[in-house]
Order: sequence, then structure tokens, then C-alpha cells
Amino acid sequence: MRTVSGQNGACSYKIQRLLMRKFVAALLLSVSPFAVCATLKPSELAAVQVVGQSVQGCIMNFPYPEKFTNWLAQPGFQELSSIDAAAYLGGYSGSAWSVQLENSRFVLTNFGANVCSVFANDLDESMTTNLVVGFLDYLKTQGATYQLKNVTTDSATTLLRTTSYAVSMEGQPVMNLILTVAAPGGAKFQVALTASKVET
Repeated sequence: MRTVSGQNGACSYKIQRLLMRKFVAALLLSVSPFAVCATLKPSELAAVQVVGQSVQGCIMNFPYPEKFTNWLAQPGFQELSSIDAAAYLGGYSGSAWSVQLENSRFVLTNFGANVCSVFANDLDESMTTNLVVGFLDYLKTQGATYQLKNVTTDSATTLLRTTSYAVSMEGQPVMNLILTVAAPGGAKFQVALTASKVET
């Protein structure tokens, strides 16, 4: 897509920074109440942590290389070798990290400067979907909009349900968020959450 400059470019940057701040508020409101609930099952706790880490890493920090590098330096993050990373990169050039935290394990990848993904297993599907949708619905109350499209792919070995959300702020496209859920045992991952930055 074309790159804007001058006043339009500055406006786009301010809009994206404003959206980042609203993402922080949405994360606190949509994830924290679940995190303090002692009755959650392990798969639900894992969903809360994975979605929370995805928002922190792929949305709040990934657009800023220095912040993203510092975020990756936290305990529990281990960069994968190029051979192991290739299984998650789908033929693209990028990097991958294996992450093991208190309630979850997942793999985080990045393709260049625009695409960041999290792949995880053993998550509660309903909780994961509700957290993502709740997060986006909160953004709507803050002036953001999103468009949704469902795509289901069947094959002999896997069933993938993909839901894509195109997020805009003040009419300015800022991000695509894609949630993919695989049938048990049908893929290397059960849930993938991908955030791709929209260049304007």
C-alpha cells in the first residue's frame, strides 16, 4: 500500500498511537476479570494468558522494534532455531520463540515488520473466542470499528475455522486480526492469533 507523508502521515501515526492506548485499556477490562477468577479451568486460564500475551506482544509492542525486543527478553521466552521455526513460518522469512509461562505454552512468530502470530494448544475454544470478541467490542465503544468474515476450510486431515477482523480507527485501517481454530489433532496448533499491521 502507498505510504503517506507530511500532515497525513502524522495524523496516521497519532491515530495508531491512540489506538495502542485504547488497546491497553481494553486488555485490562476484558482479560483481568477472568484472570482473578479462582474457578477457571486450566484450559480457560491458558486462554486468558495466551490472548493477553498476544495483545501485549503482537499489538502493544510489536509495532515498536525496541519495545518488542525488550518484551521478548522476559523469562520463559526462548528463540527457536531456524529449523524448528520453519514449522510455524509457512515458508516466510521470520523468527519464532517458544514460550512457557505459568498457565500456558505457545509459540510466537514474526514475519518481517508487519505480521506477528501466536500458536497454542490446550486452550478453551469458547473462552478464547469470547476474549477476542470482547476485546474488539470494547474497542468499538472507544471509536474503533471492525468488519468480520468467517472462512472455513475442510480437508482430509484438518478442519480450520478462520475468523478475520479488519480494525479501523476514525476511518483509518490500522490492523487485521485473524483467529484460527483447528480441530483437535488436525494441526500442529489448536489456536492461532495473528495481528498484521496495516501500512497507510
